[in-house]
Amino acid sequence: MPSAHATIVCPGSAHELAGLLRDLDFLAGAIPHVQGVQKVSETVANWTVTTKIGFVSRTSVFRGEVLPGDERTVRFRAVAPEATVEGSVELVPRAPEETELKVLLEMRGQGALRAIIDNLVERQLPQDVQSFAAAIRRQLLARSAAGAAGAAPSTGVQGR
Repeated sequence: MPSAHATIVCPGSAHELAGLLRDLDFLAGAIPHVQGVQKVSETVANWTVTTKIGFVSRTSVFRGEVLPGDERTVRFRAVAPEATVEGSVELVPRAPEETELKVLLEMRGQGALRAIIDNLVERQLPQDVQSFAAAIRRQLLARSAAGAAGAAPSTGVQGR
C-alpha cells in the first residue's frame, strides 16, 4: 500500500488535539479534496471527495470512520468502491501546550480502477499528506487565535 508521512508541531496539549482529531468535521476539514460531510454517527461519516486528474474530475463518496486507539494515536479509515485510505496521527507532547503530530497516510486502489489509482496515488500521496498536515496546523492555529480573542472558530468543510 503506498504511504507518505509528515511531521508538524501544533499548539495545544496532546489530549486536546487528540479530541479534535477524533471529531469527524475537524478531520474532514483537513483532508485534501473533501467537498462535503454527512455524519452518520459520532465516529462515522460519508465524505464527498472530488479529485481532478488532468482535465477530468471524479467525485467519490468515502465512508470515513475514526478507529479505536489509545490516547497518543488517532487512527482513521475511509473506504470507497475504488480506494481505501488509512491514516494515523501520533501525538508526541513537546511542552505543556505544544504537541508534535506525526501523520501517516496510506492509500490503495480497489476494483477495476486499482492499477490506475495506485499509479496516481504513488505520485499524489506525498503532496496530499503535506497538505493534510498543513491544514490540521492551520485549523489549530485559527482555533488558538480565536480562543485567545474569545470567539469559537468554525472548522470542517462548508456546504454540508
